[in-house]
Amino acid sequence: MDADSLLLGFKFLTLDEQETVAEFTEAARRILGPFNCEVEIRSFQPAELPALYSAGEDALFKRTIDETKRIAGGFWSSVLDELGSGLQDGPARLCFNHSNSVIHKLSRTHDENLLRLSIQMLYLQAVLLSHRPLTTKETALLNEGLLGFIEWGADTFGEWIQ
Repeated sequence: MDADSLLLGFKFLTLDEQETVAEFTEAARRILGPFNCEVEIRSFQPAELPALYSAGEDALFKRTIDETKRIAGGFWSSVLDELGSGLQDGPARLCFNHSNSVIHKLSRTHDENLLRLSIQMLYLQAVLLSHRPLTTKETALLNEGLLGFIEWGADTFGEWIQ
């Protein structure tokens, strides 16, 4: 079973549900676009899993080549370009779980900073749960996101901090 087949088995949202999560979905597409990641939202089990990352074999191999090129540079970069030239560069997919309580709450929030940080962290969690190493760009995002959450919490609950 490939990643696309797995996603097709998940329950599509009703029109009303799609309308309710439209802003969340659009924000996620905008935030994750630079990571060559398409976004979907469906309902699936287990409900405790907020998001599922999937990518075809070519996309995963291309991801590895791109990160290796970034580290290697020079001569090896051109060799790696040749190695990856025949690959289809399809995007990965992140499928948010509408059955998950966190996704349900986030899809209704109006706090843009919380939404951005949450989408970024859920993306990274899903990548790690898929047993893929983070790229340098994703590691930087993890650092930025964790510090961003701490700052967001301190700003939001600052009056409680004595």
